[in-house]
Amino acid sequence: MDLGNPDIFRPSAGILKQPVKITDNARRSKINAYYKGRPDLKKRSNINLNGKYPCSSTDTTKAVCAHFSGKLMTQKDRKPSLTRLFDPALLPGEGLGYGTPEYQAFIRTASTHLIRPAELGTWIVQSMKNLEQMPLDVGQPQWMRAMVITNNHGMVITLEVKKYGDPPTLRYVVRLFDPNTTHEESRLATDNLAELQNLQLRDLLPGDLYGSYTKEMPEALAISTTAGQGCANFESSQPRSISELSQRLWIGLRQKATKKEIDSTLSEIDNRLHSPVAIREFFQAFKGQGGIPGLYFALENGHPGAVDRLLKLAKASGIRDENFWKELLLAKDPNAVPVMYFALANGHADAVEKLLQQAAASGIRDESFWKELLLAKDPNGVPGMYFALVNGHADTVEKLLQLPTASGIRDESFWKALLLAKNSDGIPGMYFALANGHADTVEKLLQLATASGIRDESFWKELLLAKDPNGVPGMYFALVNGHADAVEKLLQLAKASGIRDESLWKELLLAKNSNGVPGMCFALVDGHADAVEKLLQLAAASGIRHPGRKFLEKTGPGQIQHWSFRMAGDKPYHEWPTFKGT
Repeated sequence: MDLGNPDIFRPSAGILKQPVKITDNARRSKINAYYKGRPDLKKRSNINLNGKYPCSSTDTTKAVCAHFSGKLMTQKDRKPSLTRLFDPALLPGEGLGYGTPEYQAFIRTASTHLIRPAELGTWIVQSMKNLEQMPLDVGQPQWMRAMVITNNHGMVITLEVKKYGDPPTLRYVVRLFDPNTTHEESRLATDNLAELQNLQLRDLLPGDLYGSYTKEMPEALAISTTAGQGCANFESSQPRSISELSQRLWIGLRQKATKKEIDSTLSEIDNRLHSPVAIREFFQAFKGQGGIPGLYFALENGHPGAVDRLLKLAKASGIRDENFWKELLLAKDPNAVPVMYFALANGHADAVEKLLQQAAASGIRDESFWKELLLAKDPNGVPGMYFALVNGHADTVEKLLQLPTASGIRDESFWKALLLAKNSDGIPGMYFALANGHADTVEKLLQLATASGIRDESFWKELLLAKDPNGVPGMYFALVNGHADAVEKLLQLAKASGIRDESLWKELLLAKNSNGVPGMCFALVDGHADAVEKLLQLAAASGIRHPGRKFLEKTGPGQIQHWSFRMAGDKPYHEWPTFKGT
Protein backbone atom coordinates (compact mmCIF):
# COMPACT_ATOMS: atom_id res chain seq x y z
CA MET A 1 0.00 0.00 0.00
CA ASP A 2 1.29 3.45 -0.92
CA LEU A 3 1.67 5.24 2.42
CA GLY A 4 2.30 8.51 0.62
CA ASN A 5 -1.21 8.45 -0.85
CA PRO A 6 -3.61 10.35 1.45
CA ASP A 7 -6.57 8.48 -0.02
CA ILE A 8 -5.68 5.33 1.92
CA PHE A 9 -7.50 6.92 4.84
CA ARG A 10 -10.57 7.91 2.80
CA PRO A 11 -13.87 5.96 2.73
CA SER A 12 -13.10 4.73 -0.79
CA ALA A 13 -10.29 2.65 0.68
CA GLY A 14 -12.85 0.70 2.65
CA ILE A 15 -11.23 1.16 6.03
CA LEU A 16 -12.76 4.37 7.33
CA LYS A 17 -16.33 5.03 8.34
CA GLN A 18 -16.66 8.77 8.02
CA PRO A 19 -19.68 11.10 8.42
CA VAL A 20 -21.01 12.57 5.20
CA LYS A 21 -19.76 16.05 4.38
CA ILE A 22 -22.90 18.19 4.61
CA THR A 23 -23.98 21.71 5.51
CA ASP A 24 -25.30 22.65 8.95
CA ASN A 25 -28.93 22.70 7.78
CA ALA A 26 -28.61 19.38 6.02
CA ARG A 27 -26.78 18.00 9.03
CA ARG A 28 -29.61 19.00 11.34
CA SER A 29 -32.12 17.36 9.02
CA LYS A 30 -30.08 14.19 8.97
CA ILE A 31 -29.76 14.18 12.74
CA ASN A 32 -33.50 14.80 13.19
CA ALA A 33 -34.30 11.90 10.87
CA TYR A 34 -31.85 9.73 12.78
CA TYR A 35 -33.39 10.56 16.12
CA LYS A 36 -36.91 9.72 14.94
CA GLY A 37 -35.82 6.09 14.88
CA ARG A 38 -34.37 6.30 18.38
CA PRO A 39 -37.10 6.69 21.03
CA ASP A 40 -34.51 7.21 23.75
CA LEU A 41 -33.03 10.16 21.86
CA LYS A 42 -36.06 11.61 20.14
CA LYS A 43 -36.24 14.85 22.15
CA ARG A 44 -34.96 17.84 20.18
CA SER A 45 -33.08 19.17 23.22
CA ASN A 46 -31.04 16.00 23.33
CA ILE A 47 -29.43 16.67 19.98
CA ASN A 48 -25.86 17.74 20.58
CA LEU A 49 -25.51 21.00 18.72
CA ASN A 50 -22.49 22.15 20.65
CA GLY A 51 -23.27 24.67 23.39
CA LYS A 52 -27.05 24.75 22.83
CA TYR A 53 -28.37 23.68 26.21
CA PRO A 54 -27.38 24.16 29.86
CA CYS A 55 -25.23 21.87 31.96
CA SER A 56 -26.42 20.49 35.26
CA SER A 57 -24.52 23.00 37.39
CA THR A 58 -26.42 26.18 36.55
CA ASP A 59 -29.01 27.27 34.04
CA THR A 60 -26.60 29.76 32.52
CA THR A 61 -23.66 27.40 31.98
CA LYS A 62 -23.77 26.09 28.43
CA ALA A 63 -22.57 22.65 27.48
CA VAL A 64 -19.46 22.81 25.35
CA CYS A 65 -17.46 20.20 23.49
CA ALA A 66 -15.18 19.56 26.44
CA HIS A 67 -18.13 18.71 28.71
CA PHE A 68 -19.11 15.87 26.41
CA SER A 69 -15.54 14.79 25.72
CA GLY A 70 -14.74 14.92 29.42
CA LYS A 71 -17.75 12.78 30.23
CA LEU A 72 -16.74 10.20 27.65
CA MET A 73 -13.23 10.12 29.12
CA THR A 74 -14.67 9.04 32.48
CA GLN A 75 -16.53 6.04 31.06
CA LYS A 76 -14.77 2.75 31.70
CA ASP A 77 -16.39 0.77 28.90
CA ARG A 78 -14.26 -0.02 25.89
CA LYS A 79 -17.26 0.77 23.70
CA PRO A 80 -19.13 3.40 25.72
CA SER A 81 -22.75 4.25 25.12
CA LEU A 82 -22.87 7.61 23.42
CA THR A 83 -26.53 7.96 24.42
CA ARG A 84 -25.48 8.43 28.05
CA LEU A 85 -23.86 11.70 27.09
CA PHE A 86 -27.21 13.30 26.32
CA ASP A 87 -28.53 13.41 29.87
CA PRO A 88 -27.61 16.87 31.24
CA ALA A 89 -27.64 15.43 34.76
CA LEU A 90 -24.69 13.25 33.81
CA LEU A 91 -22.58 16.11 32.49
CA PRO A 92 -19.78 17.45 34.68
CA GLY A 93 -20.57 20.75 36.35
CA GLU A 94 -17.14 22.11 35.45
CA GLY A 95 -16.04 22.06 31.85
CA LEU A 96 -12.88 22.81 29.96
CA GLY A 97 -14.27 25.68 27.92
CA TYR A 98 -11.57 27.00 25.59
CA GLY A 99 -9.63 29.84 27.18
CA THR A 100 -10.91 29.16 30.72
CA PRO A 101 -8.51 28.68 33.63
CA GLU A 102 -9.54 25.00 33.70
CA TYR A 103 -8.54 24.67 30.06
CA GLN A 104 -5.20 26.38 30.65
CA ALA A 105 -4.51 24.08 33.61
CA PHE A 106 -5.53 21.01 31.60
CA ILE A 107 -3.13 21.54 28.74
CA ARG A 108 -0.23 22.15 31.13
CA THR A 109 -0.89 19.34 33.57
CA ALA A 110 1.81 16.72 33.93
CA SER A 111 -0.41 14.03 32.42
CA THR A 112 -1.08 15.99 29.24
CA HIS A 113 0.98 15.43 26.13
CA LEU A 114 1.58 18.28 23.72
CA ILE A 115 2.31 17.31 20.14
CA ARG A 116 2.41 19.05 16.81
CA PRO A 117 -0.69 18.40 14.68
CA ALA A 118 1.45 16.81 11.98
CA GLU A 119 2.86 14.35 14.54
CA LEU A 120 -0.48 12.88 15.62
CA GLY A 121 0.12 9.73 13.58
CA THR A 122 3.55 9.24 15.13
CA TRP A 123 2.05 9.61 18.60
CA ILE A 124 -0.69 7.09 17.76
CA VAL A 125 1.83 4.53 16.49
CA GLN A 126 3.95 4.88 19.63
CA SER A 127 0.84 4.54 21.79
CA MET A 128 -0.22 1.42 19.91
CA LYS A 129 3.23 -0.09 20.45
CA ASN A 130 2.88 0.54 24.17
CA LEU A 131 -0.51 -1.15 24.16
CA GLU A 132 1.07 -4.14 22.42
CA GLN A 133 3.25 -4.64 25.51
CA MET A 134 0.18 -5.24 27.67
CA PRO A 135 -1.42 -8.71 28.07
CA LEU A 136 -3.40 -9.47 24.92
CA ASP A 137 -5.82 -12.36 24.43
CA VAL A 138 -8.34 -13.06 21.71
CA GLY A 139 -11.49 -11.19 22.62
CA GLN A 140 -9.75 -9.14 25.33
CA PRO A 141 -8.16 -6.10 23.68
CA GLN A 142 -6.13 -3.37 25.31
CA TRP A 143 -7.32 0.17 24.79
CA MET A 144 -6.77 3.74 25.81
CA ARG A 145 -8.65 6.95 25.29
CA ALA A 146 -7.26 10.44 24.67
CA MET A 147 -8.95 13.82 24.80
CA VAL A 148 -7.63 15.94 21.96
CA ILE A 149 -7.88 19.72 22.20
CA THR A 150 -7.40 21.99 19.19
CA ASN A 151 -7.54 25.78 19.34
CA ASN A 152 -11.32 25.83 19.68
CA HIS A 153 -12.63 22.29 20.05
CA GLY A 154 -12.38 19.15 22.15
CA MET A 155 -12.69 15.58 20.85
CA VAL A 156 -11.84 12.07 22.01
CA ILE A 157 -9.74 9.46 20.22
CA THR A 158 -9.88 5.84 21.33
CA LEU A 159 -6.98 3.54 20.45
CA GLU A 160 -7.40 -0.21 20.60
CA VAL A 161 -5.15 -3.20 19.97
CA LYS A 162 -6.76 -6.62 19.77
CA LYS A 163 -6.05 -10.16 18.63
CA TYR A 164 -8.33 -11.97 16.23
CA GLY A 165 -8.36 -14.98 13.92
CA ASP A 166 -6.31 -18.16 13.81
CA PRO A 167 -3.41 -17.80 13.83
CA PRO A 168 -3.91 -14.67 15.99
CA THR A 169 -3.37 -11.40 14.17
CA LEU A 170 -3.10 -7.94 15.72
CA ARG A 171 -5.63 -5.35 14.64
CA TYR A 172 -5.26 -1.65 15.35
CA VAL A 173 -8.41 0.44 15.70
CA VAL A 174 -8.68 4.23 15.89
CA ARG A 175 -12.03 5.81 16.77
CA LEU A 176 -12.77 9.54 16.87
CA PHE A 177 -15.68 10.87 18.92
CA ASP A 178 -16.64 14.41 17.91
CA PRO A 179 -19.29 16.05 20.15
CA ASN A 180 -20.77 17.66 17.05
CA THR A 181 -21.46 14.31 15.37
CA THR A 182 -22.39 12.13 18.32
CA HIS A 183 -24.66 9.86 16.30
CA GLU A 184 -21.60 8.02 15.05
CA GLU A 185 -17.85 7.67 15.39
CA SER A 186 -15.21 7.85 12.71
CA ARG A 187 -13.47 4.49 12.75
CA LEU A 188 -10.29 3.27 11.14
CA ALA A 189 -9.15 -0.35 11.47
CA THR A 190 -6.02 -1.88 9.99
CA ASP A 191 -3.67 -4.82 10.52
CA ASN A 192 -0.71 -2.74 9.32
CA LEU A 193 0.46 -0.36 12.05
CA ALA A 194 2.62 1.56 9.56
CA GLU A 195 -0.55 2.79 7.87
CA LEU A 196 -1.24 4.97 10.91
CA GLN A 197 2.11 6.75 10.82
CA ASN A 198 0.85 9.68 8.73
CA LEU A 199 -2.67 9.80 10.15
CA GLN A 200 -3.97 13.31 10.85
CA LEU A 201 -7.19 14.79 12.21
CA ARG A 202 -8.33 15.74 8.72
CA ASP A 203 -8.45 12.01 7.91
CA LEU A 204 -11.01 11.44 10.67
CA LEU A 205 -13.27 14.46 10.16
CA PRO A 206 -15.48 15.84 7.39
CA GLY A 207 -13.79 18.72 5.63
CA ASP A 208 -16.23 21.40 6.79
CA LEU A 209 -15.91 20.41 10.45
CA TYR A 210 -12.15 20.04 10.23
CA GLY A 211 -11.91 23.51 8.75
CA SER A 212 -14.02 25.06 11.50
CA TYR A 213 -12.03 23.34 14.25
CA THR A 214 -8.70 24.47 12.84
CA LYS A 215 -9.35 27.97 11.50
CA GLU A 216 -6.19 28.99 13.29
CA MET A 217 -4.24 25.77 13.37
CA PRO A 218 -3.00 25.16 16.92
CA GLU A 219 0.70 25.17 17.66
CA ALA A 220 0.18 21.89 19.50
CA LEU A 221 -2.58 19.43 20.21
CA ALA A 222 -3.15 18.86 23.90
CA ILE A 223 -3.70 15.17 24.62
CA SER A 224 -4.72 13.74 27.97
CA THR A 225 -5.06 9.97 28.25
CA THR A 226 -6.99 7.45 30.26
CA ALA A 227 -6.36 3.71 29.94
CA GLY A 228 -8.44 0.59 30.13
CA GLN A 229 -7.93 -2.21 32.62
CA GLY A 230 -4.33 -3.40 32.64
CA CYS A 231 -3.01 -0.10 31.31
CA ALA A 232 -3.04 1.88 34.54
CA ASN A 233 0.65 2.72 34.21
CA PHE A 234 0.46 3.61 30.55
CA GLU A 235 1.12 7.33 31.04
CA SER A 236 4.25 6.91 33.12
CA SER A 237 5.57 4.26 30.74
CA GLN A 238 5.64 6.69 27.83
CA PRO A 239 8.54 9.15 28.09
CA ARG A 240 8.17 12.46 26.33
CA SER A 241 10.11 12.95 23.13
CA ILE A 242 12.49 15.88 22.71
CA SER A 243 10.00 17.44 20.32
CA GLU A 244 7.21 17.10 22.87
CA LEU A 245 9.35 18.55 25.65
CA SER A 246 10.09 21.59 23.51
CA GLN A 247 6.41 22.02 22.66
CA ARG A 248 5.42 21.63 26.28
CA LEU A 249 7.78 24.41 27.35
CA TRP A 250 6.76 26.56 24.38
CA ILE A 251 3.06 26.30 25.28
CA GLY A 252 3.76 27.03 28.95
CA LEU A 253 5.75 30.17 28.12
CA ARG A 254 3.16 31.35 25.62
CA GLN A 255 0.26 30.89 28.02
CA LYS A 256 1.98 32.47 31.01
CA ALA A 257 2.37 29.32 33.08
CA THR A 258 3.58 29.71 36.64
CA LYS A 259 7.29 29.81 37.42
CA LYS A 260 6.91 26.44 39.16
CA GLU A 261 5.44 24.86 36.02
CA ILE A 262 8.14 26.36 33.81
CA ASP A 263 10.95 25.29 36.16
CA SER A 264 9.56 21.76 36.33
CA THR A 265 9.62 21.42 32.55
CA LEU A 266 13.08 22.98 32.33
CA SER A 267 14.39 20.50 34.90
CA GLU A 268 13.01 17.61 32.85
CA ILE A 269 14.71 19.08 29.78
CA ASP A 270 18.04 19.48 31.61
CA ASN A 271 17.89 15.84 32.67
CA ARG A 272 17.16 14.62 29.14
CA LEU A 273 19.39 16.71 26.88
CA HIS A 274 23.09 15.94 27.05
CA SER A 275 24.42 15.95 23.49
CA PRO A 276 24.79 18.81 20.98
CA VAL A 277 22.59 16.86 18.56
CA ALA A 278 19.77 16.56 21.11
CA ILE A 279 20.05 20.22 22.10
CA ARG A 280 19.96 21.36 18.49
CA GLU A 281 16.91 19.15 17.92
CA PHE A 282 15.26 20.75 20.95
CA PHE A 283 15.78 24.32 19.72
CA GLN A 284 14.70 23.43 16.20
CA ALA A 285 11.40 22.19 17.64
CA PHE A 286 11.14 25.06 20.15
CA LYS A 287 8.80 26.99 17.86
CA GLY A 288 5.10 27.32 17.16
CA GLN A 289 3.30 26.74 13.87
CA GLY A 290 4.11 30.31 12.85
CA GLY A 291 7.79 29.87 13.62
CA ILE A 292 7.74 31.98 16.80
CA PRO A 293 10.55 30.75 19.08
CA GLY A 294 9.88 30.05 22.74
CA LEU A 295 12.58 32.50 23.80
CA TYR A 296 10.33 35.26 22.46
CA PHE A 297 7.47 34.35 24.82
CA ALA A 298 9.85 33.83 27.73
CA LEU A 299 10.69 37.52 27.58
CA GLU A 300 7.33 38.89 26.48
CA ASN A 301 5.51 37.11 29.30
CA GLY A 302 8.01 37.76 32.05
CA HIS A 303 10.16 34.64 32.43
CA PRO A 304 13.71 36.07 32.28
CA GLY A 305 14.87 33.18 34.46
CA ALA A 306 13.87 30.77 31.71
CA VAL A 307 15.94 32.82 29.25
CA ASP A 308 19.02 32.33 31.42
CA ARG A 309 18.51 28.57 31.67
CA LEU A 310 17.81 28.19 27.96
CA LEU A 311 20.92 30.16 27.01
CA LYS A 312 23.02 28.05 29.39
CA LEU A 313 21.59 24.93 27.75
CA ALA A 314 22.51 26.23 24.30
CA LYS A 315 25.99 27.22 25.48
CA ALA A 316 26.58 23.76 26.96
CA SER A 317 25.97 22.24 23.55
CA GLY A 318 29.24 23.62 22.22
CA ILE A 319 27.55 24.66 18.98
CA ARG A 320 29.71 27.09 17.00
CA ASP A 321 27.39 27.68 14.06
CA GLU A 322 26.84 31.47 13.79
CA ASN A 323 23.49 31.01 12.07
CA PHE A 324 22.26 28.93 15.02
CA TRP A 325 23.21 31.67 17.48
CA LYS A 326 21.85 34.49 15.35
CA GLU A 327 18.47 32.80 15.04
CA LEU A 328 18.40 31.92 18.75
CA LEU A 329 19.43 35.36 20.05
CA LEU A 330 17.26 37.39 17.69
CA ALA A 331 14.24 35.13 18.32
CA LYS A 332 11.87 37.08 16.06
CA ASP A 333 8.09 37.09 16.12
CA PRO A 334 5.98 36.84 12.90
CA ASN A 335 6.46 40.59 12.37
CA ALA A 336 10.25 40.13 12.50
CA VAL A 337 10.49 41.93 15.85
CA PRO A 338 13.52 40.60 17.80
CA VAL A 339 13.04 39.38 21.33
CA MET A 340 15.45 42.07 22.57
CA TYR A 341 12.75 44.64 21.79
CA PHE A 342 10.51 43.19 24.49
CA ALA A 343 13.38 42.74 26.92
CA LEU A 344 14.22 46.44 26.64
CA ALA A 345 10.64 47.71 26.49
CA ASN A 346 9.49 45.66 29.48
CA GLY A 347 12.55 46.32 31.62
CA HIS A 348 13.88 42.76 31.84
CA ALA A 349 17.38 43.91 32.76
CA ASP A 350 18.75 40.48 33.67
CA ALA A 351 17.51 39.01 30.40
CA VAL A 352 19.10 41.87 28.44
CA GLU A 353 22.39 41.18 30.22
CA LYS A 354 22.24 37.44 29.49
CA LEU A 355 21.44 38.03 25.83
CA LEU A 356 24.33 40.46 25.48
CA GLN A 357 26.76 38.18 27.30
CA GLN A 358 25.82 35.21 25.14
CA ALA A 359 25.98 37.29 21.97
CA ALA A 360 29.50 38.35 22.93
CA ALA A 361 30.50 34.80 23.91
CA SER A 362 29.23 33.41 20.61
CA GLY A 363 31.98 35.32 18.84
CA ILE A 364 29.67 36.95 16.30
CA ARG A 365 31.39 39.94 14.70
CA ASP A 366 28.79 40.66 12.07
CA GLU A 367 27.80 44.31 12.64
CA SER A 368 24.44 43.82 10.91
CA PHE A 369 23.54 41.22 13.54
CA TRP A 370 24.45 43.52 16.42
CA LYS A 371 22.54 46.42 14.90
CA GLU A 372 19.45 44.28 14.41
CA LEU A 373 19.73 42.92 17.95
CA LEU A 374 20.19 46.25 19.70
CA LEU A 375 18.03 48.58 17.65
CA ALA A 376 15.32 45.90 17.87
CA LYS A 377 12.36 47.76 16.35
CA ASP A 378 8.64 47.11 16.21
CA PRO A 379 6.74 47.14 12.86
CA ASN A 380 6.43 50.95 13.14
CA GLY A 381 10.19 51.34 13.39
CA VAL A 382 10.19 52.27 17.08
CA PRO A 383 13.10 50.68 18.98
CA GLY A 384 12.71 48.92 22.32
CA MET A 385 15.17 51.44 23.77
CA TYR A 386 12.52 54.14 23.32
CA PHE A 387 10.13 52.36 25.69
CA ALA A 388 12.94 51.62 28.13
CA LEU A 389 13.47 55.39 28.39
CA VAL A 390 9.77 56.27 28.47
CA ASN A 391 9.10 53.76 31.24
CA GLY A 392 12.22 54.60 33.23
CA HIS A 393 13.95 51.21 33.04
CA ALA A 394 17.29 52.53 34.27
CA ASP A 395 18.68 49.08 35.12
CA THR A 396 17.96 47.91 31.60
CA VAL A 397 19.67 50.91 30.02
CA GLU A 398 22.64 50.37 32.34
CA LYS A 399 23.16 46.85 30.97
CA LEU A 400 23.88 48.42 27.59
CA LEU A 401 26.97 50.16 28.94
CA GLN A 402 28.98 47.05 28.06
CA LEU A 403 27.95 47.43 24.42
CA PRO A 404 30.74 49.60 23.00
CA THR A 405 33.25 46.92 23.96
CA ALA A 406 31.10 43.83 23.35
CA SER A 407 29.77 44.75 19.92
CA GLY A 408 32.83 46.42 18.46
CA ILE A 409 30.55 48.74 16.46
CA ARG A 410 32.13 52.06 15.54
CA ASP A 411 29.38 53.28 13.23
CA GLU A 412 28.21 56.63 14.66
CA SER A 413 24.87 56.43 12.83
CA PHE A 414 24.06 53.26 14.77
CA TRP A 415 24.89 54.84 18.12
CA LYS A 416 22.92 57.95 17.29
CA ALA A 417 19.85 55.88 16.38
CA LEU A 418 20.15 53.83 19.58
CA LEU A 419 20.67 56.81 21.90
CA LEU A 420 18.06 59.08 20.35
CA ALA A 421 15.57 56.17 20.21
CA LYS A 422 12.76 58.06 18.48
CA ASN A 423 9.10 57.11 18.23
CA SER A 424 7.07 57.25 15.01
CA ASP A 425 6.57 61.01 15.51
CA GLY A 426 10.30 61.60 15.74
CA ILE A 427 10.30 62.32 19.49
CA PRO A 428 13.42 61.01 21.28
CA GLY A 429 13.01 58.80 24.33
CA MET A 430 15.06 61.34 26.30
CA TYR A 431 12.13 63.77 26.02
CA PHE A 432 9.90 61.47 28.08
CA ALA A 433 12.69 60.45 30.44
CA LEU A 434 13.13 64.12 31.38
CA ALA A 435 9.43 64.98 31.31
CA ASN A 436 8.55 62.01 33.52
CA GLY A 437 11.41 62.59 35.93
CA HIS A 438 13.25 59.31 35.29
CA ALA A 439 16.49 60.72 36.68
CA ASP A 440 18.41 57.44 36.90
CA THR A 441 17.45 56.58 33.34
CA VAL A 442 18.65 59.99 32.14
CA GLU A 443 21.94 59.40 33.94
CA LYS A 444 22.50 55.95 32.41
CA LEU A 445 21.64 57.18 28.94
CA LEU A 446 24.13 60.04 29.25
CA GLN A 447 26.79 57.60 30.44
CA LEU A 448 26.12 55.40 27.42
CA ALA A 449 26.22 58.43 25.12
CA THR A 450 29.58 59.44 26.58
CA ALA A 451 30.95 55.89 26.23
CA SER A 452 29.93 55.81 22.57
CA GLY A 453 32.60 58.42 21.84
CA ILE A 454 30.33 60.63 19.70
CA ARG A 455 31.67 64.18 19.40
CA ASP A 456 29.13 65.50 16.91
CA GLU A 457 27.60 68.59 18.56
CA SER A 458 24.43 68.35 16.44
CA PHE A 459 23.76 64.93 17.97
CA TRP A 460 24.24 66.22 21.51
CA LYS A 461 21.92 69.14 20.81
CA GLU A 462 19.20 66.81 19.53
CA LEU A 463 19.63 64.46 22.49
CA LEU A 464 19.58 67.13 25.18
CA LEU A 465 16.97 69.43 23.74
CA ALA A 466 14.77 66.38 22.96
CA LYS A 467 11.70 68.17 21.62
CA ASP A 468 8.12 67.18 20.88
CA PRO A 469 6.47 68.05 17.51
CA ASN A 470 5.62 71.52 18.87
CA GLY A 471 9.26 72.25 19.59
CA VAL A 472 8.89 72.00 23.38
CA PRO A 473 11.89 70.31 25.05
CA GLY A 474 11.58 67.63 27.72
CA MET A 475 13.47 69.95 30.08
CA TYR A 476 10.44 72.26 30.10
CA PHE A 477 8.25 69.54 31.64
CA ALA A 478 11.02 68.49 34.01
CA LEU A 479 10.90 72.04 35.42
CA VAL A 480 7.11 72.35 35.32
CA ASN A 481 6.75 69.06 37.22
CA GLY A 482 9.58 69.81 39.62
CA HIS A 483 11.81 66.87 38.64
CA ALA A 484 14.91 68.25 40.34
CA ASP A 485 16.82 64.95 40.15
CA ALA A 486 16.39 64.78 36.38
CA VAL A 487 17.67 68.35 36.03
CA GLU A 488 20.60 67.50 38.28
CA LYS A 489 21.68 64.63 36.05
CA LEU A 490 22.33 67.11 33.27
CA LEU A 491 24.97 68.78 35.42
CA GLN A 492 27.43 66.01 34.61
CA LEU A 493 26.79 66.55 30.93
CA ALA A 494 28.16 70.07 31.03
CA LYS A 495 31.55 68.51 31.70
CA ALA A 496 31.16 65.25 29.76
CA SER A 497 29.96 66.55 26.41
CA GLY A 498 32.50 69.30 25.98
CA ILE A 499 29.88 71.42 24.20
CA ARG A 500 30.65 75.12 24.32
CA ASP A 501 27.87 76.35 22.04
CA GLU A 502 26.07 79.02 24.09
CA SER A 503 22.96 78.79 21.89
CA LEU A 504 22.43 75.16 22.96
CA TRP A 505 22.79 75.94 26.64
CA LYS A 506 20.55 78.98 26.44
CA GLU A 507 17.80 77.02 24.70
CA LEU A 508 18.14 74.15 27.17
CA LEU A 509 18.14 76.39 30.23
CA LEU A 510 15.30 78.60 29.06
CA ALA A 511 13.27 75.53 28.02
CA LYS A 512 10.31 77.43 26.59
CA ASN A 513 6.88 76.08 25.72
CA SER A 514 5.10 76.80 22.42
CA ASN A 515 4.01 80.21 23.77
CA GLY A 516 7.55 81.18 24.64
CA VAL A 517 7.12 80.75 28.42
CA PRO A 518 10.26 79.34 30.09
CA GLY A 519 9.93 76.33 32.36
CA MET A 520 11.59 78.30 35.16
CA CYS A 521 8.45 80.42 35.37
CA PHE A 522 6.32 77.49 36.47
CA ALA A 523 9.06 76.04 38.65
CA LEU A 524 9.07 79.32 40.60
CA VAL A 525 5.31 79.82 40.62
CA ASP A 526 4.67 76.26 41.81
CA GLY A 527 7.41 76.37 44.40
CA HIS A 528 9.72 73.70 42.96
CA ALA A 529 12.69 75.08 44.89
CA ASP A 530 14.98 72.09 44.30
CA ALA A 531 14.36 72.17 40.55
CA VAL A 532 15.11 75.91 40.50
CA GLU A 533 18.33 75.36 42.43
CA LYS A 534 19.51 72.58 40.10
CA LEU A 535 18.72 74.64 37.02
CA LEU A 536 20.74 77.58 38.33
CA GLN A 537 23.65 75.22 39.07
CA LEU A 538 23.39 73.89 35.54
CA ALA A 539 23.35 77.46 34.21
CA ALA A 540 26.53 78.24 36.13
CA ALA A 541 28.21 75.04 34.89
CA SER A 542 27.33 75.83 31.28
CA GLY A 543 29.94 78.60 31.22
CA ILE A 544 27.57 81.32 30.03
CA ARG A 545 28.91 84.70 31.12
CA HIS A 546 27.43 88.19 31.71
CA PRO A 547 24.37 87.01 33.60
CA GLY A 548 23.32 90.60 34.33
CA ARG A 549 22.71 91.31 30.67
CA LYS A 550 21.58 87.85 29.60
CA PHE A 551 19.46 86.56 32.43
CA LEU A 552 18.02 89.63 34.13
CA GLU A 553 15.62 92.27 32.94
CA LYS A 554 14.47 95.56 34.43
CA THR A 555 10.75 95.73 35.01
CA GLY A 556 10.65 99.35 36.12
CA PRO A 557 12.79 102.10 37.57
CA GLY A 558 14.97 100.62 40.27
CA GLN A 559 13.40 97.14 39.97
CA ILE A 560 15.12 93.93 38.91
CA GLN A 561 12.97 90.95 37.83
CA HIS A 562 14.32 87.46 37.13
CA TRP A 563 14.29 86.63 33.40
CA SER A 564 11.91 83.74 33.82
CA PHE A 565 9.16 85.99 35.16
CA ARG A 566 8.51 87.68 31.84
CA MET A 567 6.74 86.64 28.69
CA ALA A 568 7.16 88.88 25.65
CA GLY A 569 4.46 91.54 25.48
CA ASP A 570 3.00 90.83 28.93
CA LYS A 571 3.48 92.22 32.40
CA PRO A 572 5.69 90.36 34.91
CA TYR A 573 4.10 87.23 36.38
CA HIS A 574 4.39 88.54 39.93
CA GLU A 575 1.78 91.15 38.98
CA TRP A 576 -0.72 88.52 37.78
CA PRO A 577 -3.87 88.36 39.98
CA THR A 578 -3.34 84.62 40.53
CA PHE A 579 0.29 84.92 41.58
CA LYS A 580 0.70 84.00 45.26
CA GLY A 581 4.27 85.06 45.70
CA THR A 582 5.71 81.56 46.22
